[in-house]
Amino acid sequence: MGSIHANNIKDSIISTGDVNITIGGDGRDPKGWKYEIRVGHNVAGLQTWTTDQVKEAFSRYLADIEIHDFETGETIGSWKGEPEDSNLMVIIRRAEDGDAYDQLKVAVKMANAFLKQEAILTTKINLSEVDFVS
Repeated sequence: MGSIHANNIKDSIISTGDVNITIGGDGRDPKGWKYEIRVGHNVAGLQTWTTDQVKEAFSRYLADIEIHDFETGETIGSWKGEPEDSNLMVIIRRAEDGDAYDQLKVAVKMANAFLKQEAILTTKINLSEVDFVS
């Protein structure tokens, strides 16, 4: 899902002025976001980190950007064709709390340096509905 915005179009078959084109979705603003962070446990091909150590490191860096709630679990990933124990962290954020993706990428960069990873996969998914039911 994405969109294209073009300013001040002149001599166009479509129209003149500003044009917005939405690809996929219904064009409504998201109700929130799901951020996923995938972190391998290996450094230079050797298992170095445990699930608890990765969770502890991320707890510190996420707290710095006021994110205190996330879930994490161990999974098996693959890096450069080799299987690797990994953590998958999931953060759900409502639209009224604001999009934190830019701050999240800064926190992930700091965690990346601490954990000595080549890269940490970070994704942002727009959600059409978000409800915390109690």
